[in-house]
Amino acid sequence: MAGTACGRFDSSTVTVKTVPMQTRDILLEAGLRVFSRHGYRRASMSMVAEEAGLTRQAVYHHFASKEQLFSALVDVLNVRAHAAAATAVDAGPRQPMADRLVQALVAHQAAILQGVAGSLHEDELMAEGMKRCGGAVELHARRFERLLASIVRDAVASGEVVPVSGSSERQFISLLLAAAKGIKVTHLQAGAKAHAQALGLMVRVLCRGAFAIPSQSHSIQMTGHSARRART
Repeated sequence: MAGTACGRFDSSTVTVKTVPMQTRDILLEAGLRVFSRHGYRRASMSMVAEEAGLTRQAVYHHFASKEQLFSALVDVLNVRAHAAAATAVDAGPRQPMADRLVQALVAHQAAILQGVAGSLHEDELMAEGMKRCGGAVELHARRFERLLASIVRDAVASGEVVPVSGSSERQFISLLLAAAKGIKVTHLQAGAKAHAQALGLMVRVLCRGAFAIPSQSHSIQMTGHSARRART
């Protein structure tokens, strides 16, 4: 592209400039602000360049189109969300299963919404994300489901909880995510604290319906069984 724009190409006069590794991240952050401020349809690559303090050529060097930049942002936000959820679950002393599920859900939703929270175009951006990046969003969703499932599986294997007859891990995770989505819609505008409290209540109610807390003797027996399985 650069050679065509400048006319005859002479390799002997070319000065190779090393683009800083952080340039792409600068553009992504600038793009996030521009999309949040103007929405997807009104945003432009020129706006992103101006926001980042770079030339349009620098923007197009990393992203061939607005659609590609937007898709990269959707991917970055989902990667951040998963990392935030995993970190929240692993931080500090081991917590009960319900608490770990709440921590994962709160961190994940907060990271996804962080870039567009308060934007007048939040609904448009979320809809465009699903429309243009549905496949990638689905892959990230499956990955998050596996994280939640690992929390449940770990609690069952350690003897912390016992599944109630008739309920499966997959059904529980599916119901948990559907309920979490409803909580986000109905409680998020009340503030982060109210949102987290509503999520916590919802998770604990679902956990009580899907799992039983075994007696201490049964818990010890289950833990010993898990240890024996681990050794084999």
